[in-house]
Amino acid sequence: MSIEHNDDANSSTPVSAGDGQAAGLGILADVVDPKKNLDQEWSRQQSLEQRGITVITSSGTFVTLIFAVAALITKLNAAKNFDLAETIFVVASMAAFLAAGLYGILVNKPEDYGAIPIGRMTEAFKGMSEPEIDELRKDAAEAVRHAREINGYKADFLLRAIRCEMLAVALLVIAICVIVIINK
Repeated sequence: MSIEHNDDANSSTPVSAGDGQAAGLGILADVVDPKKNLDQEWSRQQSLEQRGITVITSSGTFVTLIFAVAALITKLNAAKNFDLAETIFVVASMAAFLAAGLYGILVNKPEDYGAIPIGRMTEAFKGMSEPEIDELRKDAAEAVRHAREINGYKADFLLRAIRCEMLAVALLVIAICVIVIINK
């Protein structure tokens, strides 16, 4: 692919970023192309939300297993033999799984990603003056900025969910080790 530079930086003719031209930006055209940026953010949103669903599913599965084991222990009257440390580790593990699930839900919370107003897009097809085109460019840049901000929040919630789930697994393993080793 050859990179071409547009010598007329003041041209209002739309240039495809794929051509490598976009108002004299050359290779930077792909970096500032609003369509590519929005496509990237929407793809990132889908990826984050899918990972959030995975955290919710795995946390729910672990909590279900904990309740099943608790029911079995209760049925066998073995729960009365748990000391305070064992109980604290099991309850803390369940709380961490709950937190992981809640963060996973926050990752999947519907958000307004912002978009270029329909009226503006309709005007674009009818022909626009240079100031109107500049405003449309600003709208596109704002839509990208807003989408990145929302995805940043979702990524943060996902990271917290994963950390909570790791903590929950570690606490559960400690609880099991304490129960098995001490009650041997």
